[in-house]
Amino acid sequence: MPSRIYQRLSAMPELYEENYRRLLHLFPFIGNGEDGQTFTPANLSGLTITIVKCCKYTTVIRIDHTLANAVPLVHDMEMTLRIYHDAAMAEVIHFQGQANIQAVNGYPNRKMHQPMEKSAVNLFLREWLRHNSEIRRARQPSPSRSAL
Repeated sequence: MPSRIYQRLSAMPELYEENYRRLLHLFPFIGNGEDGQTFTPANLSGLTITIVKCCKYTTVIRIDHTLANAVPLVHDMEMTLRIYHDAAMAEVIHFQGQANIQAVNGYPNRKMHQPMEKSAVNLFLREWLRHNSEIRRARQPSPSRSAL
């Protein structure tokens, strides 16, 4: 069991790099923002991105995605990411009210966190970024045949 955990931990930097690429492709303004700026992408409804802190090599952003009105019984999503521009990585540091997400948790534990919760929330970020890229692509107007 421990060797499987260490194998998954060794894949984390690659996941952080993929999340960084996807994040900046979908939201290129993040690299140029200032503290306190809030963005609401036009073609992704219910989404708000706030730049919490912007430094020379890192940016902390908060993503709020309101889903309750669109999908019944689905909770709104909120997460905070730390983006390392010098290392080209992005990681989830706060998810749905939970801060200080540990890479490995003993199981069972008092708060019933999953053994690989950090990995799970970063995999969720990857899937969420993929999903929003597909939505954006689907909502972009396609070139008309007359323009060809």
